[in-house]
Amino acid sequence: MTHPVEQRLQSLNLRLPDSRLSGPGPDWLCLGEWLYVGGQLSCDSTALIAGRAGDDLSVKAASHAARQSALGVLARIGAALEGDWHRLRQIARITVLVNACPQFPDLQTVAQAASDQFSALLGPKGTHVRSAACVAGLPHGAAVQIDAVAMIQPKSDTIGYFP
Repeated sequence: MTHPVEQRLQSLNLRLPDSRLSGPGPDWLCLGEWLYVGGQLSCDSTALIAGRAGDDLSVKAASHAARQSALGVLARIGAALEGDWHRLRQIARITVLVNACPQFPDLQTVAQAASDQFSALLGPKGTHVRSAACVAGLPHGAAVQIDAVAMIQPKSDTIGYFP
């Protein structure tokens, strides 16, 4: 039977990005029941979503980039859990960094798009606390970067780069 996360992805016509495509070093770290996911840049199915909100990127486009970054976080969580979404207890916290021009007034709108993506796909398990900030730049000119902390059901008492 398909897990509700996979059903919601299908019903919304969304796909998680390939979790094997990432930079050097681990994308996540598991410490007991806590899973830490490193910053995921805004990417769609073909390329990096780059730009600066309030400059060459509209609020709508920046919000799309935030939703895509959230999908990247979920892909890393799925990889860490080896696809066993039943082990996900809760998204506890996210940090949303938005590449934006000074005085960008719509930071919370962009950050809320990411929060809404987690809620849409995970239901109550997607409810979290959030920090958000505008920054002067992100790696490769990305529009958004999101990191997360999730509570999981560990397979064992392992600590490190193991699910």
